[in-house]
Amino acid sequence: MTSRERRRYLIWNARAPVPVDSPSEERQSLFVATGEHMPATILIIEPRPEVANALGDVIATAHYLPVVRPYVDNLADLGLSPAAIVLRVSFDSLSDPPHAALERLHVRPPVIAIVCEEDEFVEAQRLKCDVILRAPGDVSRLCDALAAIVHA
Repeated sequence: MTSRERRRYLIWNARAPVPVDSPSEERQSLFVATGEHMPATILIIEPRPEVANALGDVIATAHYLPVVRPYVDNLADLGLSPAAIVLRVSFDSLSDPPHAALERLHVRPPVIAIVCEEDEFVEAQRLKCDVILRAPGDVSRLCDALAAIVHA
């Protein structure tokens, strides 16, 4: 049995746990329990499920516990203390962009922002993100950036 098969995946949504084979639109967060020590929790703030699932998969392969939320008003509402926050700075939504949550979080862990455009980079700097990765080229450095932040 491979290490991936030994992992026990629990998919959680806001109502109750849902089976692993549930459609991705029902998934809001991914918890990976390895049966060993509890890995560091990484909060992913991302409203698009396909992007959130991809980021969660990358973070899980780096042996962290990804928790996905489409938006966050308060870290205390999560019931956990993330070691870092990963989010995409983007102005492509009609409503409040997900990165706007950072302004509401007065006490927050280190933040890794993923940007594509120059105006998104400027916004990430304004929000005082600890690490800014430019997509698509820098995204491969996400795990290295997490390791540097979490183990600092």
